[in-house]
Amino acid sequence: MGTNFSHGANFATAGSTILRQNTTFFQTGYNPFSLDVQFHQFEQFKIRSLLAHTKGAIFKDLLPLEKYFSQALYTFDIGQNDLTSGYVNNLTT
Repeated sequence: MGTNFSHGANFATAGSTILRQNTTFFQTGYNPFSLDVQFHQFEQFKIRSLLAHTKGAIFKDLLPLEKYFSQALYTFDIGQNDLTSGYVNNLTT
């Protein structure tokens, strides 16, 4: 049996930023998974979850039903690393 996402999924990554960084992780230590990348991952998760239910995939019970997406609580806590990145790059507040 695989991971059960029927009650939620977390797309957060440590060190992510709102804005895309024009550097690599090895240059600055900041994660390349900015908010737009994480949102795209969520969109793909939703599409594939709905597809699994309509196609009757064997793992459909491990994924949320369509109605759960409109009933879900979505939380965002992001932006601290954007400030840190700006200070490291000598930008002003």
